[in-house]
Amino acid sequence: MSEFENKLIDQFNMMPDYSITALFVDTDQYFPAITNTLFYTTEQREMGGGYVTITRPARAIMNKLLAQKIRIADTYFIDCISYMVGGASMASKQVVNLESPTMLETVLLKVDWAFRQIAAPQKFLFLDSVNALGIYNRDKILKEFLHVFINRLRARDIFSIMLVVGRGLPRDLEEILQMTCDETVDLRKKV
Repeated sequence: MSEFENKLIDQFNMMPDYSITALFVDTDQYFPAITNTLFYTTEQREMGGGYVTITRPARAIMNKLLAQKIRIADTYFIDCISYMVGGASMASKQVVNLESPTMLETVLLKVDWAFRQIAAPQKFLFLDSVNALGIYNRDKILKEFLHVFINRLRARDIFSIMLVVGRGLPRDLEEILQMTCDETVDLRKKV
């Protein structure tokens, strides 16, 4: 295991069962962050979950996870990008496609759908990524969405990770995450 992976798993092991975490990683840590988070939630904690993907199509994420032999049978994907970019949507009971990542109310509804599908008693949510949502939504709307979204997850005791990749997130969005999340884990390399 790399130093990054060890630090990430150590951080997860220190988190309370129902914490909501803003996870900051560098771009070269993107896939290790995904695979290690899903390994931790699905394998170590035996959770079922929802994965909101805006950065890459669900098919690409699922293929990466399956190649790493990470169990995703009880993980449901809300794909916010495939339809918009004209990619082939997946015909799968585990994937629901949205027309656009600007449909934030629909994201909330589809996350609720995912949680109704999950068989495991403990649930997780992984948002990939806050940065990608920021590409398609104005800051004010995104701040309102994150505030509502994170507090809905908290009210339902859902272990949640809000992924932030790189350093391009506006300061006020970073502050909203720090204010609403229980934990802030910054594993980016110092510059």
